[in-house]
Amino acid sequence: MNEDTSQYLSGTFDYGYSNNINGIINAGINGQNPSVSDLIHPSSKLGFGLDIGAVYEWRPKYAKFKYDMDGETNLWRRNENKYKLRAGLSIVDMGSMKFTKGGLSRNFAVNTSNLFNLQTFNSATNLEGFDGVIDSLINHSSTAGNKEWVSLQDPSQTFRMRTPTAVSFQFDYQIWKGFYINATSMVNMISQGKDTKVKTANQFSITPSFDSPYFGLYMPISMNQYSGMKYGLATRIGPLVLGITDMKTLLAKDKISGIEFYFGSRIPIIYHRVRDKDKDLVSNRKDECKDVPGIWAFKGCPDTDNDGIPDSDDECVNEPGTPEFKGCPDTDGDKIIDKKDACPTVAGLKEYKGCPDTDGDKIIDSEDACPTVAGLKEYKGCPDTDGDKIIDSEDACPTVAGLIALKGCPDRDADGVADDADGCPDNAGPKENKGCPDKDADGIYDFIDECPDVAGPQENRGCPYKDTDGDKILDKDDDCPTLAGPSANRGCPYKDSDNDGLLDKDDDCPNTPGPKSNKGCPVIEQAVIEVLKTAFDNLEFEVSKDVILEGSKLSLSELAEVLKKKPTWKLEITGHTDSQGDDTANMLLSKKRAEAVKAYLVSQGIDASRFITLYFGETKPISTNETAEGRQKNRRVEMKVVFD
Repeated sequence: MNEDTSQYLSGTFDYGYSNNINGIINAGINGQNPSVSDLIHPSSKLGFGLDIGAVYEWRPKYAKFKYDMDGETNLWRRNENKYKLRAGLSIVDMGSMKFTKGGLSRNFAVNTSNLFNLQTFNSATNLEGFDGVIDSLINHSSTAGNKEWVSLQDPSQTFRMRTPTAVSFQFDYQIWKGFYINATSMVNMISQGKDTKVKTANQFSITPSFDSPYFGLYMPISMNQYSGMKYGLATRIGPLVLGITDMKTLLAKDKISGIEFYFGSRIPIIYHRVRDKDKDLVSNRKDECKDVPGIWAFKGCPDTDNDGIPDSDDECVNEPGTPEFKGCPDTDGDKIIDKKDACPTVAGLKEYKGCPDTDGDKIIDSEDACPTVAGLKEYKGCPDTDGDKIIDSEDACPTVAGLIALKGCPDRDADGVADDADGCPDNAGPKENKGCPDKDADGIYDFIDECPDVAGPQENRGCPYKDTDGDKILDKDDDCPTLAGPSANRGCPYKDSDNDGLLDKDDDCPNTPGPKSNKGCPVIEQAVIEVLKTAFDNLEFEVSKDVILEGSKLSLSELAEVLKKKPTWKLEITGHTDSQGDDTANMLLSKKRAEAVKAYLVSQGIDASRFITLYFGETKPISTNETAEGRQKNRRVEMKVVFD
């Protein structure tokens, strides 16, 4: 076997081409140009294709790529790459194309064990000749009478080719400023079992690069399932791109049949950083005052005093003003701008340079001692109504001419007290008494003093108070003006109502006799105390009710017997609860339980008037409410003997 022979050629083959390819290929073989009809005849009848993909950019420092300019906020800097990592996923060339068969397109099977001479096909000088060679082989019969080439039935006039669908992954990582590293893979998605299909070769590449608007350098390293490893190099200078696919073709000395290089032109859209010379957030191309910071409202020109009037039109650039006065202020609103207003904070008249004359006396307020009352210039704008040479504000009698010594007032009785201040203008009297006489010097003028010759207090109309009982307590302060008594008892004598030898003031039981040793109260025998304690200790009620348990009634009956023997004694019964439950309910329960004890004792023959019932609910605990033992102590009805 040599290089132009093949042995054991067998298999099933689909042979065909589109109906417009014949003229194009034949023209090329014969060294001619294809006809116009060959070129414009459609190569396919119907097809579809689709690419889909998505790109994600991770921008951890996105804020530094944001800026405000020309009245807009949060703009992206389009002149810079903003990502640290860019990841992309795409599926490309999904679809198929339908072609009309041309020439002798057919399907056939080969079954031969004879040597096959490849030179058989060299006799074909064009596509029709190649069709004829295949046709002659199909019609050839071996000596054994068996067909070595067999034509297969294929009635269709068209064939369909799938496009080379592949999935691509891209990762681009920014190392520092213009330095990047890119990883890209292309993976075929057409099953390997599908023959007669166009497939994309699986490939993976890593490309370190430097990229800037005007220069780029790229070093792709790729691995292709068919062509193996390649080490490329490319550069970009401005729009011109020049590169070589595999550097090995420059270094290898043999087994190289050619060098693959490429060049092209890329015309990028270059974005420059927005320039703002005066840093006023108005770009130079829109800034009408590029050298002076300003505001966007005035296209970059300043408004120093922020009054809405640009400095170029503002006659008072450092003071906020109004358009009416070309940017100058008129603080007091008198239509006279402040810089020409002698009184800029108070509205005034133009004839007085913006100063007011409130009283209209032709003397401006700042020089007028009486700005609200018209007056005379010689008195600094103040009036002198009665013409006595004393201005009204200092004249005690502004409407009647008087003496300077008396602040402008007359004095008919010549006692040195002006008539309008003289209580007795026709009767001379001392000045300290407003010109009226007071013979007893008690501060009450004689004409209203009921005791003009004897000093007395004003509240008693100038007469002295009496002390009828001579206890040195004036009758007005004496609760017993006809009976002498100490001042501590407001002039009344002390009593001993129960005649037990202790005055009522020192007697704790003023209406019930008792020994001094017990502060005037009767002594309660120990036996009675024991009865009270037993009644208290044994007193129990049904839970949350005011019903006395039967076991408690015996000790209460013993207490009733004691009270029968002491008819002058009274019993104070006080109800209490713990803090469990509602406050109002507890108060009501304490009242009912105190009244229940009283009702029982009344049922035992004790007069109801001898009982005092009090109730306090949970307000007066004698122990903590935090423990069961403490709460039990707080649930109680106390009983105490009291005396009048």
